[in-house]
Amino acid sequence: MKKYADFKASKINPVDINKKGFEFLEKMQGHWVGKTDLMGNYFDCFLDYRVISASHVHGIFEGASMGNLFTSFFVIDFKGKRTIMVRIGGLLNGIYRTGYFVLDTARNTRKG
Repeated sequence: MKKYADFKASKINPVDINKKGFEFLEKMQGHWVGKTDLMGNYFDCFLDYRVISASHVHGIFEGASMGNLFTSFFVIDFKGKRTIMVRIGGLLNGIYRTGYFVLDTARNTRKG
């Protein structure tokens, strides 16, 4: 049996958005349509991302009786760097979840 004391958190190296990646908040605005994976079950998903302040973009998936998921991207100071954090959470298929993530990679690629 594994002990909780054996847990070692991953090392997080946040992206400094003063140097790279800040345009992310501008590009996140709008609608996202695709499929999402919930514990091995894929389903159609529609997220509406809206700016709610100069440093905060909020998104919502309204799944009716299935539940709602919320996503927020916001600016924070983390380990001495100005970066972006994500909060995701909500109730979906009877399961409540919440999590926080720090931006550790930023790439700007073009399709086509």
